[in-house]
Amino acid sequence: MNLQNLAVGSNVNAPAVSASMATALLAYSGIGVRMLVDQRVGAQLHTMFMVQYQPTAIAHPHDHPFEEAYVFVEGEVHALVEGKELVLRPGDVLWAGVGADHGFENRGTGLVRWIEMQAPQPPAQHSYRFSRDWEYLEHKLGGTEK
Repeated sequence: MNLQNLAVGSNVNAPAVSASMATALLAYSGIGVRMLVDQRVGAQLHTMFMVQYQPTAIAHPHDHPFEEAYVFVEGEVHALVEGKELVLRPGDVLWAGVGADHGFENRGTGLVRWIEMQAPQPPAQHSYRFSRDWEYLEHKLGGTEK
């Protein structure tokens, strides 16, 4: 089995292994992601994964060309969703529609975990659109006329 095939989530010809084995725990900037369901296990329309934030981890405001649903299971996370500040705890559920600007920050001293679902399945590239990139571009181009 070529394990490099497992690094490409959109490869429908990837070896038939569990999604959790294929992704283990992908971590960046204190944020870990463990895939639970994707096309590697036959899902065609959605993905589901566990997200873990270490203390001080932050995902700056961004949006996606797909819907997301979150079920919070551990810790407390501060969220900014469409300009509204929220504090989410175990048992809380959040939904973000296509194009809904959202971001998360763990301001506490413990872990934060949630289960996240996305539908339809994200594209292989360009699934994150960060607000700061648009703000930077607007600034560089001299703003917009009204």
